[in-house]
Parts: sequence; C-alpha cells; structure tokens
Amino acid sequence: MLKILNKNPLLVLIGNLLEFYDLGLFGFLSVIITPLYFCCDDGISSLLASASVFAIGFIMRPIGALAFGYIGDTVGRKVCLSRTILLMAVPTTCISFLPTYDQIGLVAPIMLVLCRLLQGFCTGGEYNNAAIYLLENVNTPKKGLISGVMIASSIVGFFLASMVAALVIAFPQYSHWSWRLAFLLGALIGVIGFYLRKSQIKEANFSAIQKQSDTYKGFYANWKNIGVTVCIGWLAGTLSLSLVGYMTSYLTSALHLSLSQASLINNVGLGVYIVFLPVFGLLSDRCGHREVMQWGALSTIFLSYPFFYLLSSGFFYSGQIGLALLAALFLGPMHAYMLKLFPSSFRCRGISTAFAIGVGVFGGTAPFISTLLLKMSEMNEAPALYYIVSGIFGLIALKLSRPVNFDAQFNEEDLSSQNAQAYA
Repeated sequence: MLKILNKNPLLVLIGNLLEFYDLGLFGFLSVIITPLYFCCDDGISSLLASASVFAIGFIMRPIGALAFGYIGDTVGRKVCLSRTILLMAVPTTCISFLPTYDQIGLVAPIMLVLCRLLQGFCTGGEYNNAAIYLLENVNTPKKGLISGVMIASSIVGFFLASMVAALVIAFPQYSHWSWRLAFLLGALIGVIGFYLRKSQIKEANFSAIQKQSDTYKGFYANWKNIGVTVCIGWLAGTLSLSLVGYMTSYLTSALHLSLSQASLINNVGLGVYIVFLPVFGLLSDRCGHREVMQWGALSTIFLSYPFFYLLSSGFFYSGQIGLALLAALFLGPMHAYMLKLFPSSFRCRGISTAFAIGVGVFGGTAPFISTLLLKMSEMNEAPALYYIVSGIFGLIALKLSRPVNFDAQFNEEDLSSQNAQAYA
C-alpha cells in the first residue's frame, strides 16, 4: 500500500478525512444540538427534526457538485479540492458560535439550516472529485482497492467525529458548551487541510485541452450513465449515511438505549465499515467491480430486514455490524466502477453531479424517511423497507449500466479521442 500511495494521494486522503469530520459531526451530536434549536415534545419528533436538518444539507450537494465539477474539469482537480476544504471551514465555524433558540428565537434554527446548506454545497464538490483525482494519479491496476481506501478515509473522518461526539456525550455536565469546541476544532483542521492541498499536492495528468469540454453536450452524450450514477448514489447514500448519521439517533430514540451505549455500538459498526471497504474493494479487482456491487445490492434487498430485526430484538452489535458489511460490500468498489462511466473531460461534472443528486434527493433523505416510516408503522424494523427499495433501484441501474472503460491515466491524444467518442 505504501508503494501505491505517494505523498500527493495521501494528502488528498487526509484532506478528505478532515472535511468529512466537519460534515459528520452534526449527525453524531444531533441528539445534543437538536433540543437547543428546535422545540420538540417527544423523542420521535426530536428525531424527525434532527433527520430533517441532516437531510437539508444534501439539497445543495448537486449544485456544489456541478459548480466544483466544472472547476475540476476545466481548471484542474487540485484547484477544486483546495477550494472545497477551505470553504467548508466557514459553516463549521459559524455553527460553533451560533446562539441557541432560547437566545435569539427563530433566527437560530434558520441560521443552522443555512450552515448545513453551505456544508452540503462544499461536500458536493469534495467527495467524488477527490476520488477522481486519486484514481487518475495513482499508477496501479488495483482501482477497487484505491476506491475502498478513498471511501474509508471519509469514514475515518466520520469515525473521528463520532469519537469526539462520544467524548462530549460522556461528560453531560459540560455538553452545553463542549460540543462547540468540537466544531471549532473542525474549522481549524479545515484550514490546515487547505494549506496542505494548495502547497503540497501536484497534478500530473490534467491538460488544458479539457477546457474544450461543454457541459450541455456532456450531459446529453452521457445521459444513460448519469441515470445509472444517480441510482448508485441513492443506494450508497442510504447505506452509508444512515450508518454514520442516523443509527445513534435511531438507537436512542426508537430503541431507548443510553447515549453512551448507542455511541459505542455505532463506533463498532463504523470500525467494521472502515476495515472492510478496502477488503471488498480489493475483492472487486479480482471478481469485477460491477459484480461485487451487484452482490451488495442483492444483499441489501434480502438482508436489511433481518439486520434491523436483530437490532430491535436486542442483538445490537450483530445488527449494526451486518448493516456495516452491506455498506462496505456495495461502496468498496464504487468509485473505481463509476470512473469507467464517463470520459475524463466530463468526469468531475458527470460523476459528481449525478451522484450528488442520488445522494441528496434519495440517500440524504433516508434518515428522515426511515424515521417517518418508523413513526407511521410503529415497527422498529420499518427503516429496512427503504433499504430494500434503494437496493432494488441500485441493482437495476447496475444491470443497465454500460461502462466505457476510459483510461484514467490519460494524455492529450487519448483525451481528444475520448471526447470525440463521448460527444459523437
């Protein structure tokens, strides 16, 4: 692995980790933050308010993906990545100093929503573009392994956020102000990440010929794979974001566990997720990227309900680990496969925008919809229904997808032929 990853990709992974610390912190601390900014009468209503604010952050992801994707395709991947991580520090800083509902009334939740919108805008430009840079600049045939490592770096950021949140929760006598320090730390490391990306990483494969690419023509030429990528983002968002941003609230509000116990169970699940992302990514290099993702989609359809049944029956660790394995199986090879769907001149816009639509419209709303199903049915296993629907659409998309196998290590001659083929 050390031979595969040199300094530049490692800095991208570290920057991605830091940005997802900022993004995940709200989800893990929502049980503390939500009562400060929203007036809720019961646990499920509080969970709905928390899930709503979590979902709101994903509304801006497609817009951010298109804006930063254009920069990544026409100016350079490096410029795109350095801007997203710096801009992400702004809403994180604002949240750390934001007055509560008791202090400024309705303005407080409005400001919180605006901060989440800006976070979503930045994340739309970060996640896929960082993966594209990494896969284009690492000279190895093990694209599935690199894909798994890339996603694992994001989850490590979530994991660090979860650990910090668990520390805040463990000392409730300080939680009324200690959660603000957690966000302030995120803002600080965001600035550090910007410096590392701007001053240290290099971009060997970007060519000025990419400025010839046209956004409208690109969407028109690749509309089938754009639809496929939307569905991939849908299932990926449902599996991953529910795991990192919803399960703690689900365990406390629906299953009535203590915050400390729910945080511990969630951290175990995240640990399993981190370990198996590269494992399943490496497996996909041998068995096929699409094939492993199809196994993940099928497993989601048939195993989601049993895993939620384990959770609701008191087998918390077994259920949580099962859901983590489902997510790792589908997401491990995901970036390596999506790289094959678009030409390099349109790759940032195509992958980032379509994926962000899938995550933002369907995956990011999974916690809210799952909670709504939970409240309407009064069944603790109800969230599994949304998992199953997501898995069905993900499987259909993979069956219909047509990978083009564009070479990620491109030069100007290859790029010209790719563009001609894509826009023909």
